[in-house]
Amino acid sequence: MGEEKVTEHKKKKQDVKQKIKEEFNLLKQQLDEKTSEVEEYKNLAQRIKAEFDNYRKRVLKENEERIKLANENLILDLLPVLDAFERGLETKNVIEENEKFRSFYNGMEIIYKRLKDILVSYGLKEIDALNQDFDPRYHDAMMMEESEKYKTEVVIEVLEKGYMLNNKVLRAAKVKVGKPLAEGKKDEINSENKGEGNVN
Repeated sequence: MGEEKVTEHKKKKQDVKQKIKEEFNLLKQQLDEKTSEVEEYKNLAQRIKAEFDNYRKRVLKENEERIKLANENLILDLLPVLDAFERGLETKNVIEENEKFRSFYNGMEIIYKRLKDILVSYGLKEIDALNQDFDPRYHDAMMMEESEKYKTEVVIEVLEKGYMLNNKVLRAAKVKVGKPLAEGKKDEINSENKGEGNVN
């Protein structure tokens, strides 16, 4: 009977161990599942954060573009006013002869400078065109003049100033371009010059 109790006690002990082992395995499995869920949620949170950051950056960029576009349209509308001031200020010699108009001219000059300073502060920059090589990205050729004195196509007169806004062409400069004579015309002029030499 003592042996039976010992055996029964051993069996109970083994059953308890088995149950503890099973519960431990079950808890370990549940812990692994929860750890996996936590990783999924963590990855999801990181993705959502990254998407939100991208969204925020995109919205900021779009707002900046909208502001730039609004500025661009406003400044484009103001360029003819700037042109008119410049044309008006070209009459300086005539106005200086007439004392009555001198203060009017000075006032106009102050307004022009203030307007130009404001536009420059928003990123407006005049395109340097005169005596520059013709570049269709910045210059709009309104007239051409062929001559032997030109080696390349060069801007010889600015008919209307061009402007850049934040490194983008807002309005191309309207220009007169000097260009080299075409090969056929060179030969024609040379033969005319030779002919004139023969007459003498």
